[in-house]
Amino acid sequence: MKKMGLAFLVLLAFVNFTVFAGGGGDKGAKAQTQDSKVVLQVFHYFGQASKLKGLNDVEAAFSKQYPNVSFENLYYNNGADYYQQLATALASGEQPNLIMGQPAVFPDVIANGYAMDLRNNQVLKDLNLPQGDLNDASANKILYAFPIDYKGNVVLYNIDIYEKLGLQVPTKKSELLDNLKKIKAAGIDPWIQCYSDMVFDNVEVTATLWPRIKAAGDFDFYENLMSGKKKVTDYPYFIEALNNWTERIKGYTRMDSISNNQDKMLELFVSGQSAMIYTGSWNIGDVLDKSAGKNFRFGSFLMPIDENPSTPKMVVNLDQVFMVNPKAKNADIALKFMEFWMTDGAAPWSEATALPLTSGRISDKAHQTVKDLAATKKAGNIVHNGDFTMPFNAEFNTLYRRNLLSYAESIVSGGNMTPAQCLANMQTAFDTARSTSK
Repeated sequence: MKKMGLAFLVLLAFVNFTVFAGGGGDKGAKAQTQDSKVVLQVFHYFGQASKLKGLNDVEAAFSKQYPNVSFENLYYNNGADYYQQLATALASGEQPNLIMGQPAVFPDVIANGYAMDLRNNQVLKDLNLPQGDLNDASANKILYAFPIDYKGNVVLYNIDIYEKLGLQVPTKKSELLDNLKKIKAAGIDPWIQCYSDMVFDNVEVTATLWPRIKAAGDFDFYENLMSGKKKVTDYPYFIEALNNWTERIKGYTRMDSISNNQDKMLELFVSGQSAMIYTGSWNIGDVLDKSAGKNFRFGSFLMPIDENPSTPKMVVNLDQVFMVNPKAKNADIALKFMEFWMTDGAAPWSEATALPLTSGRISDKAHQTVKDLAATKKAGNIVHNGDFTMPFNAEFNTLYRRNLLSYAESIVSGGNMTPAQCLANMQTAFDTARSTSK
């Protein structure tokens, strides 16, 4: 508390921002910012144009109220260099004000005090957010981040292609596999993918993995693998997840599945070059942008993994999650911005990104797919990342995704890596990580 008090006094003297602290800013705070310039540095991994637009829109709306506050947005790829660049930035004298990411994924950030404790934040309390969302924005049962919105993994499909071929939306694995055969026989690529963005390798696996984890109650799955208490082969549904992934893409994917980035994947999908993409709701906004003015219709369904139509669950993670760095300059102003984003700034964000908000708000203008996502979450037909005792930390998450990428590369190129070999390689990587960290 003494450190926070000192930071506030420095802020008070340097910025002359006497009533901005604690999220209760009013007209006095707004007026006094006019005497000082504040630049908030935002560390993020937004890879979609709609999200970048949404971020700029929210920042512009905030700067309209507080004209002397501007923003410096720093982007790094989440699957490649985000963690390394963040560590470098935090070690420097010029630290970021806002850090994107789930707190539990960044134990060093939490341990070293780079994330503000938000348990007593009144704005978050007043929103009455679902417990799963709060858990996903926490570490060690302490709320450290603002959960703005969430993402659900779904298959987006081209309605015109489905209608032309007389296909029904599949609810069973056999129905999906039958659709794949018919789509390919018609000379159409069933899937467009971009596995080099390792988010999508994980999307493929969690389609089976998470519903099985939920059914078994194994929510200590990631914790056990990190600690060494369990091995990947101790969970038989892990290899089932890889087998299901293989079965639905082997012979049905394209050679550019590794080289594509997300933007290229969406362009190809919207241009009618594939019947489906398996993605997350974070891409819906860009699909809508790219299809604007075109006669392109798409719908969504949950990925079938067996012959029981009730088995599929929507995998849910918080999407935009930001921690406030209390050690950075102008931390109280950064806090004020995040409170704004959760409330008044939610409208411009949702309009730009087409994402459902954790607060439950949804625009009347939202696409039907977004409304379906919100309805699925409200009905509880989900597995939430916040249900787990903890997620993989940054190191294990990187190892996990790199091994899935190696497996994807093998499938796409016609290699001979088996699901069992993929898991063996993954276990070796996990064991090495534990041994070198001791």
